[in-house]
Amino acid sequence: MYWLILGALLPSLIVCWAAGFAVRRWGPHLGLVDRPGHRKIHSTPMPTSGGLAIWLGIVLPLAVGQAALWAVNGQSAVDSRQQSAVGSRQSAVDSRQSTVGSRQSVVGSRQAALGSRQSAVAVSLPAMIAPHVPGLLHQSGKLWTLLAGGTVLMLLGLADDRRGLDWRLRLGVQTAVAIAIVSLSDHWRMSLFVDMPWLTG
Repeated sequence: MYWLILGALLPSLIVCWAAGFAVRRWGPHLGLVDRPGHRKIHSTPMPTSGGLAIWLGIVLPLAVGQAALWAVNGQSAVDSRQQSAVGSRQSAVDSRQSTVGSRQSVVGSRQAALGSRQSAVAVSLPAMIAPHVPGLLHQSGKLWTLLAGGTVLMLLGLADDRRGLDWRLRLGVQTAVAIAIVSLSDHWRMSLFVDMPWLTG
């Protein structure tokens, strides 16, 4: 279990660290700095857009994981189709008595190759994860809906760091994103910290 937790956290940690270093180094050259003012506690310009590093630390590992799920699921689908094709060919072979021996040996070699490929896919995934691949793929749409809204908010914060947006615009976009996610999906609801379904959706 500990290796699973470490495997989930370590990629994000590495990406966040690298992206944070890049933002700190290159942010001032891009105008992504918070300058001192009467409402600020720092006396020198400070790099901003740390949210970009956090966003990358979340989205990039999840995108790699999603691609891996697609690859594993695609390979399993190909193997199952080929296994089905081999089975139908074997039944055709059984009906032809004159060539049973030679074709059965070909079918057997193909089945062995498919079996080795399927076992390779199974070995590449931990035993506690492999059974959950279809469920993970089914649920991933909910995750990416939420991350799409988070991406819009990250870009909004980046624009605010760069140009200083009006608070009314920021609040309006944030509210619109929340309403859109709740409206477009049956899996999310807005709470507003009150128990009023007619208001929160």
